[in-house]
Amino acid sequence: MTDRLAGDGFRHWRLSFDIEGNTVMYARYGNAEGFLEHPEPGWIPFTHWTDHLGPLSAYTELFLKGYDSEEAEAEVDITAVCLAVIEAESGVRLDHELVDRPHSLLPGPEA
Repeated sequence: MTDRLAGDGFRHWRLSFDIEGNTVMYARYGNAEGFLEHPEPGWIPFTHWTDHLGPLSAYTELFLKGYDSEEAEAEVDITAVCLAVIEAESGVRLDHELVDRPHSLLPGPEA
């Protein structure tokens, strides 16, 4: 679906996290795409995780705070950081009202 919709102005974000503390964020801006996996993915040999950020590269320093050390990971909630990036890029804030009930369309920044 994303491939069919993608154009110069199309932006798509997906964020998922599980009970084990794994977080995955995917972003697509037109034809540029990138992703972040936390903890660092082990299945991509010889490639640093920052090489896959693509359009999210502007936030590398922010994401690094969750990878610096085990102490940093305990202080930096990478899922919250990803939500903040989505809000900064889209203007959509995922608050309790949005999370607690189903939506087929998220409101725009002016809502």
